[in-house]
This record gives sequence, structure tokens and C-alpha cells, in this order.
Amino acid sequence: YGKQWYQRRVRGSVDTSNENSILRMLKMKRNESRKLNHIEVQEEEKRSKLPANWEAKRRRLEWELSDQKSREEAEKNGLNYDIVKNMNASAQELEYYSRRAKKKNPDPGFADFAQSHFRQYERITGQLRVNDSAYERQRQRMGESFYPQA
Repeated sequence: YGKQWYQRRVRGSVDTSNENSILRMLKMKRNESRKLNHIEVQEEEKRSKLPANWEAKRRRLEWELSDQKSREEAEKNGLNYDIVKNMNASAQELEYYSRRAKKKNPDPGFADFAQSHFRQYERITGQLRVNDSAYERQRQRMGESFYPQA
């Protein structure tokens, strides 16, 4: 290529009448490209040192943060978050996720009555809800006899 090609290529702030200025400009562009490439190489090296599931973990954390923010916002507005969240999803998505949830906890059956009893115990104790106010009232009413001595 000749001088005219460089002059057509470089128009602007560089003096194209002098070949030294053209070479200086090309050298500056080369250095700039080298620096940018070096930065990219460093970033790529950082990414390669991260665990394989880093992107998935990062996305999950971001989702949890956004979910927590929207939950707090719904609570502040006096709305039920689950209903608000489901309003933004299609019926097909909700059906898909409900089917997945059912598959995650299949009924394993039982091999003997001990396992059956244990599962029943777990189910019943999971349904229990403690009434703190009634507990406190009973404790106040009974006084020292609330804690029997052995």
C-alpha cells in the first residue's frame, strides 16, 4: 500500500503529510490494542480460575436478591407475595413448576409399620403450630408449677 492509502485511511486529527506522524499514530494504535488485549487476557484468566458452576451460582444469588426485594416491596404494600409473583407468570409455567414440585416429593411407600409410624409422626408434628400467646398466658397463670421439679 502507498501513502495515499494511509492518508485515506487515517483522515482526521493526524497530520497525514508527514510519514513519521502516520507511523507514530499507527504505533499508538498498536500499543492501545496491545493494552486492551492484555486486559482481556487477564479477565479471561480470572474467569478460567473460577469454579465451573460460578455463573449459575451468581445468577441464583442475583435471583434470590431480586426475589427478596420484591417480597419486601409486596409486604410493604400489604400484598401477598406469592399471588403477586404468580400474576407475572403464565399458567403453563405454573403448571410445569407444580408438576416438578410433586415429582420431587414422591410417596416412597413403606417397608414396615415402624416406617409408617415415623412418617405419620413427621407429618403430624409438621402440622403443629405453637401458639406463643397462649403459652405465655398459661405460664403466667401457673407460676412456679409450670416447671415441675424432678
